[in-house]
Amino acid sequence: MANYLDKMKTIGDEIAATGKVTDEDEMVGYILNGLDFDYNPIVSSILGRTNPIIMSDLYAKLLSYETRLEMFREDGGHYQSSVNVASRGRGGRGRNSHGHGQGGRSGGGRGNGGMPKQQ
Repeated sequence: MANYLDKMKTIGDEIAATGKVTDEDEMVGYILNGLDFDYNPIVSSILGRTNPIIMSDLYAKLLSYETRLEMFREDGGHYQSSVNVASRGRGGRGRNSHGHGQGGRSGGGRGNGGMPKQQ
């Protein structure tokens, strides 16, 4: 994506050097039209905006979207979101055998006044 955006910027600069004025909206259109099918969701999102997108925001969104695409591709399309991973890993982490969080009133540990640990 970075190479593609650099190439599009170069083309825009070359067009400007000929004296033809190309505004940002027109360049956004050229950039979006040059993207392949994998980018249709982000293209639709950008085209559906009520306010025009500025070039720096377009670049940031496209680079971010490409990163997300790569996450899915690297794992063969089986990428699990961090929400799924986080909820799966919760199973009592940070809890003692009494169900209290760390630092809870489970007996042993600092500050228990020397009382024996409750079972």
